[in-house]
Amino acid sequence: MHSSLRMPASAGLLVVCAFFGSIALAQQPESQQDQEKPAPARQQGPRATLIGPLSIGFRVGIQVGNLMDATSGVDTDTTVEPFRTTEVVAESMSSHVGWGPAIQLNFTERIALNVDLLHRGVGYDTTTTVVDEATDVEDEQFVSERVETVSAKFWDLTILPRYRFGERGKPRPYVTGGFALRSLSKERGYVQTTDEEGNVESADLDLQPANTAVRGMVFGAGVQIQDDVGFKLELEFRHTRWFRRTFDTDFARSTRQQSEILIGLTF
Repeated sequence: MHSSLRMPASAGLLVVCAFFGSIALAQQPESQQDQEKPAPARQQGPRATLIGPLSIGFRVGIQVGNLMDATSGVDTDTTVEPFRTTEVVAESMSSHVGWGPAIQLNFTERIALNVDLLHRGVGYDTTTTVVDEATDVEDEQFVSERVETVSAKFWDLTILPRYRFGERGKPRPYVTGGFALRSLSKERGYVQTTDEEGNVESADLDLQPANTAVRGMVFGAGVQIQDDVGFKLELEFRHTRWFRRTFDTDFARSTRQQSEILIGLTF
């Protein structure tokens, strides 16, 4: 009677052991597979740009100062009677903002080449007034007035190697320097004259720029911020030394020292 009671218990123990043993065997291959499966590579820094080492975008340049230096002057001829006074007032009409496309070619993590083409509007007005003086200022005699208005477009091409500091994923300061080429286009002007009788005449002005193309040297520094997708935001200070002037008259000259702050977005 006692042996018949033990056999069902032994059989039940065997069934339980077989059940847990099968579970252990079933889990063992998955555990080994998980150990053998390599862990996914951790992403380091921002992902590559949308088109690899080549980035394209645009820049906006804010001019510090004027593109044209305008001066005024007064000259009195005392060899005639009454004295004749000629007064010239010149004013720069240049835009303080330039804009255009930008390309960046990344050779390494730190070395890149930037090419910008910025469009700028430039111009000046000069007003020349001639009067005959008298002993009383109120008696001065108007002789003539001549107003010249000149406008043109500058296209500034810059080729700038760049060296970046810091690590990807963080704001990266950089220094840059290279060459610039300025081309003059769409120059036009007109002149309006008024004689002593009040007659007004207008005509096209025969422009003779000092140089239609000039070269320069560029130095700059800035900081670049890149997101995970590859968009790059840049803030840069740039100074250009032009070797020659585009306009060079007695009262209006294009500046040879040009400083500006640039904001760029490339991807």
